[in-house]
Amino acid sequence: MQGPGRFPCRLCGNVYRHLASLTQHLEVHRNQTTCIVCHTTLSRRTDLRRHMRLKHQIPWQKTIHRQRSPKSELDS
Repeated sequence: MQGPGRFPCRLCGNVYRHLASLTQHLEVHRNQTTCIVCHTTLSRRTDLRRHMRLKHQIPWQKTIHRQRSPKSELDS
């Protein structure tokens, strides 16, 4: 699915209609949406925040996040 308004992920091949959707999707590849407690990967950081609060009773803090992959690895 290529063409105007189509933004493919170079890492997994998923295609998005909006650049913002692709940008949000790339958080998954940067491990920004993976739970540090149970290693569940969620689609969005907001889903991760809710997951941490409801499943682990841990309020979200900016200091609670998984080690991120350097952006340069994702841009190559």
